[in-house]
Amino acid sequence: MHGRHLEADKASILSLYKALIGLRRGTRELITGHCEAEAARGSVDLSAPRPGSLIVVVSNPGSDPVSVALASIGNRPGILLSTLMDRKGDTSTGWPELRGNEVCGHPRC
Repeated sequence: MHGRHLEADKASILSLYKALIGLRRGTRELITGHCEAEAARGSVDLSAPRPGSLIVVVSNPGSDPVSVALASIGNRPGILLSTLMDRKGDTSTGWPELRGNEVCGHPRC
């Protein structure tokens, strides 16, 4: 795919990298580039830039979707960014299923 087409495709790897760079630049806790594992709940991994962080990274390395209990990561709604690039924002009605091979950044209260 040529550069112009990648620029236009909002789900391209280029768009994901730009979104990740923007999130990192705009989020003080992500500037260090280091995440520490916090816990694993079934096939879901939780990590954070540092203990007590206001950001948690929730990842599902498996191929099957899994449910995540919102209480396990805090009750502040919002997906900061999904690696699948098709959802962002409010999760106040409950955490949506984390799809296979998906990683989401989530604010924690």
